[in-house]
Amino acid sequence: MIRYLLPIIVGLIGAVVSVSIAFIVQGLQAQQVRENTLAANNAQILAVEKGIATHLEVLYSLKALFDASDEVSRSEFTAYATPFLERHEDIQALQWIQRIEKDQRQAYVDKARAEGFPTYDVREKSSDNQMLPAPIREFYYPVYYLEPYAGNERTLGHDSPENPKRVAAIQRAATTGKESATGTFTLIQETGDQLGLLIFSPVYRDKNGNKSEQNLEGLVLVVIRVGEVIRHALGDSFNNTDLYVEDITESDVAAAIFGVMDYTTVESELISAKVIDVAGRQWRITAFPHEGTSKLSTSFLPATTLITGLLFFGFITYTIILLIRRRRLIEATVLQRTQELRSSEEKIQAIVDNTADGIMTIKADGSIETYNKACIQIFGYDPNQAIGQHIKTMLSPRYHKDCDDYLQGRNREQQGDINNFEIEGVRNNGDLFSLDLSITEMSFQGRRVFNAIVRDITTRKQEEEKLHKANAELEEFAYRTSHDLRSPLSSSITLLDITEEAVQKGDKEMSANTIGLVRKSLKSLDGLVKDILTLTQTKNMEEEAQLIDIENILDEALSKFSNMQNVERLDIQRDLTFDDELVTQKSRFTLVLENLVSNAIKYQDTAKDNSFIRISTEQQNDAFVLAVQDNGLGIPEDHQAKLFSMFKRFHPRVSFGSGLGLYMMKKSADVMGGEISFEDTGEGSKFTLRVPISPKSAE
Repeated sequence: MIRYLLPIIVGLIGAVVSVSIAFIVQGLQAQQVRENTLAANNAQILAVEKGIATHLEVLYSLKALFDASDEVSRSEFTAYATPFLERHEDIQALQWIQRIEKDQRQAYVDKARAEGFPTYDVREKSSDNQMLPAPIREFYYPVYYLEPYAGNERTLGHDSPENPKRVAAIQRAATTGKESATGTFTLIQETGDQLGLLIFSPVYRDKNGNKSEQNLEGLVLVVIRVGEVIRHALGDSFNNTDLYVEDITESDVAAAIFGVMDYTTVESELISAKVIDVAGRQWRITAFPHEGTSKLSTSFLPATTLITGLLFFGFITYTIILLIRRRRLIEATVLQRTQELRSSEEKIQAIVDNTADGIMTIKADGSIETYNKACIQIFGYDPNQAIGQHIKTMLSPRYHKDCDDYLQGRNREQQGDINNFEIEGVRNNGDLFSLDLSITEMSFQGRRVFNAIVRDITTRKQEEEKLHKANAELEEFAYRTSHDLRSPLSSSITLLDITEEAVQKGDKEMSANTIGLVRKSLKSLDGLVKDILTLTQTKNMEEEAQLIDIENILDEALSKFSNMQNVERLDIQRDLTFDDELVTQKSRFTLVLENLVSNAIKYQDTAKDNSFIRISTEQQNDAFVLAVQDNGLGIPEDHQAKLFSMFKRFHPRVSFGSGLGLYMMKKSADVMGGEISFEDTGEGSKFTLRVPISPKSAE
């Protein structure tokens, strides 16, 4: 009997433990239901609060329009308000309420009628719900601008002294300078039983004056359908939660706004409530679970846990009896399995250490627990520096909040799902780089850990950017080239037809003129083709760097352009102070210099008596600097942002060109490892080329 004592004790302990666990599971399950319900309640309340805030942002935007303008026309109001209405279907109307003195009434009425509303008048609602002209009084607050008009026709021109809520809200807004909401009521255009809400924002004639009705220009008004605002804010995300909204601004009575609530059917532990300010009104939002889901109900899990525990411990008791007889065999098996497990762990560790991707494990608090060799190459931290540090140390500060949210369970999928992100990492030296991060949460030895795989994608991002830019340039090049090639061809064909007709008629003078025009058109085409060929060579030609004779290249360029129109009237000045050796691609350098000099000659300002071109060179650190400055026509300010783009012509009446010169100069400067820049001097233009003195200095 003694040899069965251990199994008997285990069985008894198992029964006690199973019952205890069943009670614990029942308590935890009830607590989880409570927490989940309250979380859903709070999320629903927050969604409504954000939805109302969104509509207040619309009101602020309209107010900003009127504050920033001396006068806002009806068409401007329509253009500004329409996008808001398209995004917010629950807005009944956006309105401008004009404060009109008694002696101004007819002028405003005539103006509205002239603007396309022939029946416009200042009206108010009679006791039998008819819209009648308002009687004479000192001032009015009619609806003067209105969007949308369709569906709100009765509202245009409406002044409602019969509505004390509207009157009180207007006076409160006028005297406080703040947004002011009415209590909820049935709108005059409402056909159902839904309540509406008016929110006013004052606009004053003197922005720095006192806040009073006498200084009031008018009010911006947003009319919202309360029920739709709340339903749109909630969407379909909270199917098991109900909402009850009431206005408690007046302390003696609470006015129901949305929903119905019976406190007798809901457990008090599952109710969430919050009071929010809606433009001076106090709304209490109460969230609670649907009827039928409002109990801290339990499932079959506790009973299942109890039965499972009893079966488990019964099985353990039976197993102990078997283990007593087979102890030696099990010990040998355990030893063998331990050795196999150790060997498997060593293999896995070897794979992790030698993979090209960085692999690390992160604790629930964000500290790094393991860190493989690839991570050293990516981040520059040794394992003894990285382990124990927070993962945010290796991320750009802009992602720190997202990191905290993720670790705390926000903004990520269920446990076990892989989440992929493209973010910015930070190396040990502080450099930022593009990082691909794959991370998943898992349970390990009873604790939460995160497994992260990281990859440096800086090179890939750079190549993607280059490819995107190249594709965009190719599309523009193909379109503009086909257009510019076709234009002179079409012109030549037409002129040849005219020439043929002139020859047949024997009109030699006409024939000679049209042939001259054909020649000019074909020369234009030939110039474009040459520029395209030059551009192709600029992009694709491989060229070794060599020692450059700067003065010789400049002399040849000036000689080449010595016969250009009006070159003799220019004062060409030289200031070549650079006396070191320049080693770079000769053809690229020549292209840039010749284009700068040619452009300065072509686009001189012949209206000036002292036209000049100043060409200078100097050394700045390890860079050669060439500057070409003139007092010519310059570059229009609105074109300067796209100065170095393809097919950009700035003075087509002065000189014809393909519009590729500045673009080719930019590409040539890039090939030489330098840059070219433009400066508007006020009296003309200054272009500056900066390139390394030699390829070694560029490194």
